[in-house]
Amino acid sequence: MIAPSAARAVQSMQENQHIKDLFDLRPKMYDQPTHPYVCLNWNKATRLKNLSAHLNFMSTQLGEKSKHAYSEQGYKLFSIQGNNGEEYDVRLCSGEWREGSLGLSITDKALQSIYFTTFCVTENGDLFIGCIQGARGSIEDRSDIIKSLTKAQHGMRPKALIVELTIMFARHFGLSNAYCVTNKGHVYSASDYRSRRQRKKMMFDYDSFCTEMSGVRLNQYQFKLPIESTRRDLDDLNRTKRKMYRKRYEMLDHYEEKIRQALAA
Repeated sequence: MIAPSAARAVQSMQENQHIKDLFDLRPKMYDQPTHPYVCLNWNKATRLKNLSAHLNFMSTQLGEKSKHAYSEQGYKLFSIQGNNGEEYDVRLCSGEWREGSLGLSITDKALQSIYFTTFCVTENGDLFIGCIQGARGSIEDRSDIIKSLTKAQHGMRPKALIVELTIMFARHFGLSNAYCVTNKGHVYSASDYRSRRQRKKMMFDYDSFCTEMSGVRLNQYQFKLPIESTRRDLDDLNRTKRKMYRKRYEMLDHYEEKIRQALAA
């Protein structure tokens, strides 16, 4: 049962009809103030403030797109291709309810997620990633799909791509900073959630990945990620790598323009 103070705060949020509609579409949000949410060290007051800020962001900045994002299909931004011409969509989605209140996913044509993030826009105007997750076991040939996408994206792995796309989302809306949980900061590192199923969700190594992404560890719970893309000096690379990275950076610039167009529509 939700605490009276949290219930009053949630009721206050729903004075905005658009936000009320989002609660109707995603009833699990009622539980977010009273459970670990996004980052393990957020207390109840922080969870409420950030949930409120995030929903206000969705209402004012995404408008009707936010309702589509909370639908089963999500909201399509643009498409990318695998190495054999197979098509995948980049979509806004609801994400995982304990790890955030909005997600960005790469999905196949059956709407199965290949990789996705779940995040929250905080009261400070920052983006905070609470979840990075790959394809579920039910997807056949997961390894082949990842290899195909990596090759088609000029050597960029899908997990790196989905985070880059998420940070592009942050840049589009002028968000100040981008953060990500550490292994210890992930909500399922809490002892209450250490079931076998939830431990499997913690197989992703946030510490190693954020370090690879040039993230700076701020404390035991969070990394700060570069809000601007970190790019290698092409002149320092040999001919083969220079060609690959040039194509990769051109691809990322193209994707960022696609995101701008889709979100501005």
